[in-house]
Amino acid sequence: MEGLSEGLHYELRPLGVDVAILEPGSFPTEMSQKVQSGSDASILEGYQAIDHIPNKIFSAIGRMFETVKPNPQEVADAVVNLIRLPQGQRPLRTVVDPTTGELVKAANEAVQAEYTKGLAAFGIEELSA
Repeated sequence: MEGLSEGLHYELRPLGVDVAILEPGSFPTEMSQKVQSGSDASILEGYQAIDHIPNKIFSAIGRMFETVKPNPQEVADAVVNLIRLPQGQRPLRTVVDPTTGELVKAANEAVQAEYTKGLAAFGIEELSA
């Protein structure tokens, strides 16, 4: 979805259409308790090499939540803030993540810098965000 949204952002912005990506980080929900597996054991066997990863992720997030108490209201507030921005002033990406948000922002900035170089190489730098 992010790649499609990013492409639409650049393609539609000159036409006056804003496309913005909201990147919420981890917030306390019941998602980890609702994970389901398929019933076809032959398919599950193909994932044995990585089947431990979701538990590691949920465990790490749980540890983060012990020190950082993310409030889901922050995501709702970010949506309202994006809506209230004037047309043409909405950023491509908005990170709402009190746990690993700085890492995500740094990655986004690095990608944006390289993308801007690519646009310049094709003479269309005016599409840069």
